[in-house]
Amino acid sequence: MAALPSRHRPSVGRLFVCVLVVTVGSLGLLGVMPLAHAASRSASVGVKATIEPWLELDVEPATGSTIDFGRLRPSATDAVQSPAVPVDIHVRSNLGTPYTVTHALPSPLVTREGLTLPSELLMATAQGGAHGTPTTTTHPLTPIPAQAFASDTHGRSDAFTVSYQLTVPSRQPAGTYESIVQYTVVAE
Repeated sequence: MAALPSRHRPSVGRLFVCVLVVTVGSLGLLGVMPLAHAASRSASVGVKATIEPWLELDVEPATGSTIDFGRLRPSATDAVQSPAVPVDIHVRSNLGTPYTVTHALPSPLVTREGLTLPSELLMATAQGGAHGTPTTTTHPLTPIPAQAFASDTHGRSDAFTVSYQLTVPSRQPAGTYESIVQYTVVAE
């Protein structure tokens, strides 16, 4: 076989360099990482959690399930004042906004026979609270809700105590007088 003139002989070195340059150039144009980094890839996904809002109110009278003043005995001339009955109140919240707790006596204390004690004779004073402010002035319970507690500006969960005291006027007819105290927590 005759040797080709040097201008017709393929140059292996040039051909390889040419192919190598084209290959590296094509990878660069396509945005593919060089072969030395091809073993590493990353991907991302979103993370999501929905936290349900809640605002809870628990009321626990020291005398059980009712505010029970027990047996009171006024005289013909003197009124009698009951011992104070504490009621522990717990508010749990994750709202992050301030809230208030109110209490009211929607109707006066009444017997089955229809005898009544005026609602202004039931007095309340609040105390305690780790973060918020209780209403520490003694006030009568009426059908109009009265503020018993205001949370801090962050609306953190808290606990406080309201003490109730009942004054029974002299000559009040005998009987078991009952009503309800209604508590409400409202976020602002």
